[in-house]
Amino acid sequence: PKKRGRKRKHEDSSELVYYDEGTFSAPATTNLDDTVLPLGAKVNPTWYFPETAQWGYTEVDMLTCDSCKLWVHAGCAGLNEDEYDATSNGQHPIYGKEFLCRECCRKRAIEIVQKLQSEDSQLFFAEPVTDLVAKNYLDVIKHPMDLRTLAALAHHEEYGNYAWVRDKFELIVFNALTFNPAGSKIWSEAKRFHNAGLSKVFSIIGKAAPPSQYFDAIQQKYKEAEVAKKKEEDRIQQDESTEKKDLVGGSKVVTLTLPDLRDAPPDQGSCMAFREVMLKPSDRYYASWMDCCFTCGSSGASDTMLFCVDCGEAFHSFCVNAPIHSMDAAAVASWRCPNCKICEISGDDPQDELKMLFCEMCDRAFSLDLLDPPLQSAPSGLWICGQCVDCEKCNNESEPRGASLTHWSRDPRICFRCGG
Repeated sequence: PKKRGRKRKHEDSSELVYYDEGTFSAPATTNLDDTVLPLGAKVNPTWYFPETAQWGYTEVDMLTCDSCKLWVHAGCAGLNEDEYDATSNGQHPIYGKEFLCRECCRKRAIEIVQKLQSEDSQLFFAEPVTDLVAKNYLDVIKHPMDLRTLAALAHHEEYGNYAWVRDKFELIVFNALTFNPAGSKIWSEAKRFHNAGLSKVFSIIGKAAPPSQYFDAIQQKYKEAEVAKKKEEDRIQQDESTEKKDLVGGSKVVTLTLPDLRDAPPDQGSCMAFREVMLKPSDRYYASWMDCCFTCGSSGASDTMLFCVDCGEAFHSFCVNAPIHSMDAAAVASWRCPNCKICEISGDDPQDELKMLFCEMCDRAFSLDLLDPPLQSAPSGLWICGQCVDCEKCNNESEPRGASLTHWSRDPRICFRCGG
């Protein structure tokens, strides 16, 4: 319960003047001029004297902290007379539900932030978004916020209530809903995070925090996403059975029944061994921005890594036996991993991989029967594709149109026509 007393009239205080704290020696029974304050003091210390008549600093103008049960002057809590009346009557939008002293408010804000951090299981909102994560993020989001910044504010700033925590929390959610496409992984996680924060955190230990300025905008984002989803469902429903008609006569020509749409194509199995690495959520967050080898799972030796031009996976050159030191920039940029290897001549993926040869210098793959001259089986010794041969005898004049995909040699310095 809140303690109330009769209010006492007070005169308007004039402009306050600060002076050195060492010169202040007024006893408690002596009135101090309202125009003089000790250095660093926020209010006139004589307002706390027993005989004072300053409203908000008397023994009857006090409130009880709902947590520690200690008394707080209304003036020290930053309340004016109207707010004090509304708080005492339970009508204040924040303090009418719960009033906390400054110290308890700090502890409660820290507790709320810690609860929110525990709800962020994927750590999507744990750290500030940098240019490495999203290059145009700060062009779209003008007021970024994250849980680490929120925790720093809770520890180092002083507030009269914890309503600001919900304001920053819903700013995080609003930014995520604004930057990411509706229905995407981070968008959906932001919606779940918002609902969990309201139901599991603020409804229990943050009940005095009213909806923030972003609450209505967040609800509007949800409605827009539902409308877009409904339109897409209607479009798919209409496309399930399509009638093609003659554009001139308008007569029906044929009726097509379309197959069910798939969420994603089936994932093909890997033709090579790979390692699955189990990580803690905190480690997974940081590892998700690192390039790790598909085969061994390590992020070390990054200078030897190759990236598949088709699937984008990273591989150590020594894990896939790729000759990275003899590969030029074009070969590195167009390199394909063993799972994505195709014939560079035909562009097909042969059913029998034994019918393919791999260049010793660039790791490109070629079908045996499409080479010139053709081969029945893999020759012994080195095999170099025409793209990597730089003939020192004819200076590549035998290839007027440039290096051929079908030609090959056993020596990178001599083409096949010159005896390679």
